Amino acid sequence: MLVYGDLCLGQNGEMKKLADEYGVVKVDAVNCIDCQLGGKGKFFEADPEHNLMFMAPGMIGFFKHAKEALQKEGVNEVAFANMFSGIKGIVLLDTCGNTKKCREELEKSGIGLSILETKEIGLEGVKQVIIDAIQHASRAK
Repeated sequence: MLVYGDLCLGQNGEMKKLADEYGVVKVDAVNCIDCQLGGKGKFFEADPEHNLMFMAPGMIGFFKHAKEALQKEGVNEVAFANMFSGIKGIVLLDTCGNTKKCREELEKSGIGLSILETKEIGLEGVKQVIIDAIQHASRAK
């Protein structure tokens, strides 16, 4: 089984080709956020205008690190902020029940986007896409 989103290798079906090539069952999810929301394209339902940034706890540290690395390469605050110019704000996905800590880390990260909403989603969505993939694999045998 492959726990990876459809768009994670690119926009042209690369992930499906990889899964087919190696004969593995892939979770039915567009990307990691879709997986956390329960898969099957729920990501598109949650952001039909594609102007939100969904942020799970693990991603906060990534963006903080990315900003620091880009600054070392000469990317200034304005250029970094412009990377998110089409984004309305952040939807914080709390998977571990630590909303307060995540909000504090996000505010310190320097991303510069406001938190529009917090969804306490737990890990049920991930669990469900994995269960669905296991069932699909069992039927395929």
